Amino acid sequence: MLRNVKKKHKLWKKWKERSDDNLKIKYKKQVNKASKLVRLAKRDFERKIAKNIKKDSKTFFKYARPKTKVKSTVGPLLDDNDKLTCDDHDMGQMLSTFLPRDAMLARY
Repeated sequence: MLRNVKKKHKLWKKWKERSDDNLKIKYKKQVNKASKLVRLAKRDFERKIAKNIKKDSKTFFKYARPKTKVKSTVGPLLDDNDKLTCDDHDMGQMLSTFLPRDAMLARY
């Protein structure tokens, strides 16, 4: 798997240096191949962890815990006067005026 990812990086460098259409096709094929192998390796690893959860629960929870945390935040927003607003309350007010309540309720 790592060999395929390294090959993908090498093809990227060659393609960017030469801008050749044949290299682009080779790169795209290698991207697909490397992505598939990474996806399969991840799936196999997750299945192995799930299979051994009774014997080794520490490994499972070590893997699962970071995936349960929410990390998204709303960044600074520009107000009507083109000033950056970082205050959570002000950003909430700006978003509530920008997003109508009826549109938000229609989604759910």
